[in-house]
Amino acid sequence: MNTLDHGSVSVIQRCSLCGGYFIQSFPILEVHFLKYSTREIYRNYIDCVRWFGRLAFSKSCENSLILWRPPRPDDKPQQKSFQVLQKFEVLNCEIWYIRFAMDRKMK
Repeated sequence: MNTLDHGSVSVIQRCSLCGGYFIQSFPILEVHFLKYSTREIYRNYIDCVRWFGRLAFSKSCENSLILWRPPRPDDKPQQKSFQVLQKFEVLNCEIWYIRFAMDRKMK
């Protein structure tokens, strides 16, 4: 289980809507303090990020979805502190704020 820094993260219960009915409650994390940032992955704004363990999937309006790994908090500062693992091309995706989701059960 991951440990949360209680000073910087709060867990909020939200509900999932299905046909107007609440079907399941799930936790939402709101991070109030920046832990890491970089300008080297995209040239433009990032409009959606999804975490998969320590890996991040992010999307910009540059027609791509990038899987990358940020540095660990205990890593020494380097010139390039992140690692791009895979770049996926997404056609016709220049519009800002197109969100995406991931499902481990592939439903």
